[in-house]
Amino acid sequence: MEMLSKPVRLTPQMARVLDLMRTSPDPYPTYNQPAQEADERVLAVARSLLTDSGLSWNSVIHYTWYAREVAKLFRTRSGRDLAFHLELIMRKWQNFGLSPNILQILACEVHNALKPNDIVLPMPGGAGRQPARAAKPRKGSRKPTAESDQPSSPEES
Repeated sequence: MEMLSKPVRLTPQMARVLDLMRTSPDPYPTYNQPAQEADERVLAVARSLLTDSGLSWNSVIHYTWYAREVAKLFRTRSGRDLAFHLELIMRKWQNFGLSPNILQILACEVHNALKPNDIVLPMPGGAGRQPARAAKPRKGSRKPTAESDQPSSPEES
């Protein structure tokens, strides 16, 4: 249980979505809809993102289960209650081993699909992208220098 008390490190996009949920007087369009209709709207967004994601089928199934739980929240809760429970299930699924960035991207895209007037755009560089890192040189390799690129004698040219 103590794992659920550790907060998820939120992306700026997800923090904005949660703030909109907390302050919005209007519930999402799926609120109080029949389960099948509401779930299908949310799962259609999740499937479109997960289909060509390159994740293993096992992972796709787990993210789909997460999306079903998100669909239930959007159907049964609103306002601060929705934001609180969404953070809670993100913690739960992160503790199951799913990527917090992918969980947040899915929740943000569901928000964008259901509330087109309150679209939250991804931050520059994307929420899930890692910063580019310089490749480390291998052991024993040397850095090329301007002198090493030039032939050392006229016979080599």
